Amino acid sequence: MPRESKSTPIGERLGNLGLGDKLKKVHEQPRALDSVTEEDLPETVESRPNVLDIPLDQIFVGGVNVREIDDTDPDIAELADSIQASGLLQPIRVAPELDGYRLIAGERRYRAVKMLGWATITAVITDADETQRVVEMVVENVQRKDLELWEEAEAYKRLLNLGLSLGEVSKRIGKPKSTLSVILKLTSRADIRAGLKSRAIPSWSMAKALNPLLDEDANEYEPGAMAEAIEYIRKHSPTVLQMAEWVRDRKERGLHQEELKRRTTTSFLKREVDHFTDLRTRQLPKLSHVERQALRELLQDQIRYIDAMDSTNGESSPPTPSVSSEEEPNG
Repeated sequence: MPRESKSTPIGERLGNLGLGDKLKKVHEQPRALDSVTEEDLPETVESRPNVLDIPLDQIFVGGVNVREIDDTDPDIAELADSIQASGLLQPIRVAPELDGYRLIAGERRYRAVKMLGWATITAVITDADETQRVVEMVVENVQRKDLELWEEAEAYKRLLNLGLSLGEVSKRIGKPKSTLSVILKLTSRADIRAGLKSRAIPSWSMAKALNPLLDEDANEYEPGAMAEAIEYIRKHSPTVLQMAEWVRDRKERGLHQEELKRRTTTSFLKREVDHFTDLRTRQLPKLSHVERQALRELLQDQIRYIDAMDSTNGESSPPTPSVSSEEEPNG
């Protein structure tokens, strides 16, 4: 497609895009942009834009877009074929910077045009400040279905780093504050980011199902629970509902164990727990078969005694079990 120079009237250049009779009056009657109404212009151009053909070598790419894009992406080649056949239907957006322009929106279009060997590209020039530039970039990107969750989170972090509150980001992006909060929390963990990138965690919905395992600071309620969850997904490929149920069960087990741990922190119980731990790890291996049998009977007797206490709600004490000295294990 032939390229027009900067001096080509905007009406003629837009007419060359195939807009037909609707723009004929703009082509035949050059006017100041102030006199062109929205009906005279395509939907992709604002009512009073500063539209120019800009040399590609004057455009700085990077520093704004959070999407991971490179020239080897097959989608870029497909887009280049489309632009070659139909022209560039939507200008990119840039902002003046130093002796050139900073690309704000349209990196894929920029790379496709560059792949075609064009020297210039049609661009809408905006005087947006840094905050507005990032907002434009984020809005454009989050509307794309192929934006990865960690890329989306990086965009939100940039807005927060510019001084916007989470509520302000929510309003500008059009997503609930609670959703943004969960995205930022989950993607702050290296294990979840790695799981998303490797597809061990296949979707945002699946990642969200893991959220109950974490506190507000993205720390696990119980160490190791997240690794168990990711491994469960990898091995069993559950649905989101099945994973949510697994997380509930896992959390309940963890809370139960935590409660048992809390209840054994009294001095008496702690001593008994320490005693049995020592018995199991150090003493049992030294016992003979006969001694282990005697210990088993002793412990079973103690369990029956506790069960009897529970059956009477502690109102009466059953006979205290007695153990002869011959039954006591050597320790």
